[in-house]
Amino acid sequence: MRTQAVHEIVAALKEQGVNFVVSLPDVPDSILIRTLTQDPAFKTVIVTNEGEGVALAAGSWLGGKKPTVIINSAGLLVATWSLANTGMFYGIPLLLLCPYRGDIGDRSRVRGGYLRIFKLTVEPLLQTLQIPHRVVARIEDLRDAIRDAQHTAATTEIPVALLLTGEVLW
Repeated sequence: MRTQAVHEIVAALKEQGVNFVVSLPDVPDSILIRTLTQDPAFKTVIVTNEGEGVALAAGSWLGGKKPTVIINSAGLLVATWSLANTGMFYGIPLLLLCPYRGDIGDRSRVRGGYLRIFKLTVEPLLQTLQIPHRVVARIEDLRDAIRDAQHTAATTEIPVALLLTGEVLW
């Protein structure tokens, strides 16, 4: 993830009052996770499974925190059951920040189209789970996107996803 994007994300999360971050680190977001972990404004928890991370973030919201989950494209697929429960059954607002792998321009060194599966499955999955989402490809759009997503999550009490791609990641 680009350094400028990390600074924009951290500033936007602070502006929105986010104070609890859950993640299972991945290469594109490792700089972001390190930065958030070192910032005293955030309680950062690293998990071993994305579904566990969504459940932990939901529990933090029930305990009065304002959480976000940093979850990669594969992690969204892994966390399907937790996301379905969180949004459809319990009405818990979560901001999901997702490095969107397999999108046009992905600079990964993975060969053979392996990441294409994420482009084919992530957005349809979010639609099935009734999770509103927006693709954010430009650094200058990050703050507004985070503000809008946090507002939608809070007012509708459902998870909202931002799929981070383009110059935000590469």
